[in-house]
Amino acid sequence: MGKLLMVIGRGTMAQAFSDFTGNNNFLIFASGVSNSKETNQEAFLREMTLLQESLKLYPHLHIVYFSTCSIYDTEEQHSAYVQHKLATEQFIQQTNQNYTIFRVSNVVSSTLQHSTIFSYLAYHIKHNLSFKLWKNAYRNILGVEDIRKIITYLLSQPKLSHNEIINIANIRSYAVLDIVKVMETYFQCKAQYELIDRGKYFEIDTSLIQNIAPKLGINFDKNYLLHLLQTHYPIH
Repeated sequence: MGKLLMVIGRGTMAQAFSDFTGNNNFLIFASGVSNSKETNQEAFLREMTLLQESLKLYPHLHIVYFSTCSIYDTEEQHSAYVQHKLATEQFIQQTNQNYTIFRVSNVVSSTLQHSTIFSYLAYHIKHNLSFKLWKNAYRNILGVEDIRKIITYLLSQPKLSHNEIINIANIRSYAVLDIVKVMETYFQCKAQYELIDRGKYFEIDTSLIQNIAPKLGINFDKNYLLHLLQTHYPIH
């Protein structure tokens, strides 16, 4: 028998948790629909089918599933993507004795291809491309390295994470206009956008993150967005 595959997926989150491959305790399911604008039901069905097959293969393992903080956004709550994530959460809770569901905010990574708000904005500003911007919108931004640190720590603390749904997010959300300003300064160019009167602020409970971030050396200070840009969008 070959090496057991305990990390399902090949994308950003799967790569971040690649050190769990061969782990005999956790099944990291990181092969889901990543595009929050997805509406194709076949894509959602493929994720659910793969999840069911994976659980049958590894029924003894603690399942780790990545959901989304968009669940708290009243403008996204009824989207096909959020409804799919909620249904999948419920399925896992009803069928597994050992699980942790992490609701993750907007991921920043060097491997993402404009499928998140941060990468989308960075690409358009850097290349002087025009885009539409929701002037009242806020987005919670978190680097993939910090996501890995937080989740790895929580999985090592069963009292905190066993059979729980946990928000993995920055302790603050940013107005998209402020994100654009930071990027304009960093890339030294003026963003070309049309303001749309849409968007609103929504709360994400990050009390747990506030308690453990200092232990992990994660600093959500005023330079956090700049640090992410320097890490993932270096200027040569």
